[in-house]
Amino acid sequence: MKTASKIYSIITSLFISCFILPASLFSTIGCAQRTGKPSLEFKIIEFFPPAGFQMPLTSIPLKISIAFSKPVDQSTISDTTIKVFKDGNEIKKEIKITDRQKIELFPEISAQGKYKVFVSSKVKSIIGEELGQDFSWEFTITPEGSNLIQPPSLPPLIKKIYPENGAVVPQDTIVYVVFSKKIINLSSSNFYIQDVNGKIVDADLVYLDEGNIAILKPKNLLEPSQTYIVNLRSNIKAQDGETLGVNIAWVFFTSGVGEDITPPDVIFISPPNGATGVPIDTKIIIFFSEDIDITSVLSGVKILEDSITDIPFTFSYDSGIFKLTLTPTGGLKANKNYTIKVKVKDKKGNEMPTEFVSSFSTGIGGDTGTGEGIGDGSTPQILITSPTPNSYVKDLMNVVVSFTDSPKRIELWINDEKKQTITSPPSSPITFTEDTRNYTDGEKIVKVIGYYSNTTTSYSIRVTFDNTAPSVLIQEPTEGKVISGTSAEIIVITADSPDGRLEKVELYIDGFFTRPSYLPQSLQIFLSFS
Repeated sequence: MKTASKIYSIITSLFISCFILPASLFSTIGCAQRTGKPSLEFKIIEFFPPAGFQMPLTSIPLKISIAFSKPVDQSTISDTTIKVFKDGNEIKKEIKITDRQKIELFPEISAQGKYKVFVSSKVKSIIGEELGQDFSWEFTITPEGSNLIQPPSLPPLIKKIYPENGAVVPQDTIVYVVFSKKIINLSSSNFYIQDVNGKIVDADLVYLDEGNIAILKPKNLLEPSQTYIVNLRSNIKAQDGETLGVNIAWVFFTSGVGEDITPPDVIFISPPNGATGVPIDTKIIIFFSEDIDITSVLSGVKILEDSITDIPFTFSYDSGIFKLTLTPTGGLKANKNYTIKVKVKDKKGNEMPTEFVSSFSTGIGGDTGTGEGIGDGSTPQILITSPTPNSYVKDLMNVVVSFTDSPKRIELWINDEKKQTITSPPSSPITFTEDTRNYTDGEKIVKVIGYYSNTTTSYSIRVTFDNTAPSVLIQEPTEGKVISGTSAEIIVITADSPDGRLEKVELYIDGFFTRPSYLPQSLQIFLSFS
């Protein structure tokens, strides 16, 4: 294209997923010049069933899912590059590509045994990147009537991270990860922060057995307006010997230079919102996004019993990791509902704009309820295997629940409202189906509660309901405008619902895909006509 004499059709497409943007955004989209953005490797970021999982024959027909970090080249997905084995012998399967970054396998499983999924290093992204190395994992199909979840065979799960993927945070941020099991070998070689040039950030590593929380505290302020990558390596090992099994990474960005006007935020609380059967000797633990003014705690933090009665408490604060510990005076009471309200200030006097609210309930005296997550195997267990935590869902949501032993009933809750109940579930797993279109868009807490003869246990995840499509408008060039010269700038206005995540804008010229622009980085597209 050497002249401007030809008429071109420019089309942009929007995709929802990774980064949160405001309800409306004036965007100048940029592809030729990107600064401070990492080139993340093409890899497998999620798969199901988990490595080591044990599933009964009643779970078939079985769907195996594999998600990649980038859109895949569909021509590289075949029976040669994706294989399923049973006890060492390859079996037939159907391959379905559900979207640009996820594939599903439907293997012919008819008997118990050990199954292995193999993904060849020859699988490529749409820009030609290979996986780099073969990837495989194993799971087991057990006889009918067997317990689905065998805790020693489950890898440690990541329940929460901070900063979240794509978040913009202050330069003095901490990084933390909440695991489902006690981790015994964390070090600077398997949990670390690096900048886009690969330089490792010097940071103190802290691990809290209470809550299975790993924390990285950079020793110096991070650079302003920069991109950082958090890495968790596959060799991270739990106390029961199980390893993470896959490398995990995510990205966050630091804010620019200027006066600190960002208020603190609650990034973690224990017991988690919605927890049940909480022991009466529990202490409330709160982590903040930055250092807080402890003089604002007594006026800005409340513990309410049954939403009415103020409960007195003492507190301690660890300024090194921004951790506040509340100890109710005289302890909690059995069979009561408790609400925690938080609205504090940081060291610069910036106050939280809205009150953070979280609730939980205690069990009978001496109850040691499991709250959120996987226990240690001494009590019955329950687990949401789909959807994944922090995912975006629309239309019909299938909540797949796995459990051990024989619960009398299992309830599905969304936020603080009970939605469905299955009495005496025959076998694990079970599925609740809920129409997300009956709710307002936004973040929801999806919780399941299992009621057993002498205890209850629960598990909860956060997901975002988003049924609102984004919109896009090309502002420049205008319709019919003649473009001359060797390059051109395209200005696009995009919009999404307040709770949507706009991942990228794709540019098409005469129906041909040109390039994506990942948001919210530099947002200009410069076209070279040659």
